[in-house]
Amino acid sequence: MASDRPAHPAPEVGLQLWTVREQMASDAPGCLARVAEAGYDTVELVGYGSAGFPAIIDGLTAAGLRAVSQHVPYRRLEDELEPVIAENTALGCRFVVLQQGRHQDWVDADAVRSFAATCNRWGDELGAAGLRFGHHGYHEMDLEFAPEAGRTRWDIFVEETDPDRVFLQLDTYWVRRSGNDPVELLRRLAGRTPLMHLKDTSPDAGGTDTTVGDGLMDLAAVLEAAVETGVQAVIVEQEGDPPNALRDAAVSRRHLAVTMAGLA
Repeated sequence: MASDRPAHPAPEVGLQLWTVREQMASDAPGCLARVAEAGYDTVELVGYGSAGFPAIIDGLTAAGLRAVSQHVPYRRLEDELEPVIAENTALGCRFVVLQQGRHQDWVDADAVRSFAATCNRWGDELGAAGLRFGHHGYHEMDLEFAPEAGRTRWDIFVEETDPDRVFLQLDTYWVRRSGNDPVELLRRLAGRTPLMHLKDTSPDAGGTDTTVGDGLMDLAAVLEAAVETGVQAVIVEQEGDPPNALRDAAVSRRHLAVTMAGLA
């Protein structure tokens, strides 16, 4: 019997290099080679580690990796947008993501609207250069999901940002920490989430993150929703346990491969 789900292709799988930040800082080319050995074809950059730019391009090429996106600080988007465009164009990145908004951008509805206007402007400028701009949130989750006139500040941000100019990069860990359901939010924002951070929550006390597939996240349900809603790339990330990050990244990739095979 034919499936009634939309015929979206399975998302590609990348690694957010913040996961291996210690290894990138000490030996970026060697780290990239081991990321490829762990089964990743793509990465999401956050800076360039010990290689710097443009040497990071050689490191990616030597490892057989492709950079699909890069997280960029607010300061660089505001003060160094032309170099950001030039670097990401040279890298072949399709997506540029605001790494983290500022506290003052979420303190009330007016601040959120002003921030949304800034994001729309960045989306225009990056779009003119052939790049897509996105926002990664949830580090200010108490503010982002604070109630505001019968809705939340996050709802205001979603409404005030133009889908053609600003996409939304959900993070399964931070969504859960905010009290929301990643599957429900993915479906509610269908078409606005080409990239997703796949990060699991440890069942241990404290709720830190853990290897994908070893925590509280319903990995199969999240991946099924990602396919249904047109997510183009799922980006594995783990912030904790940096000394063992390469080992953990390989474990997450194996678990992800098994789960994705089960959904095929």
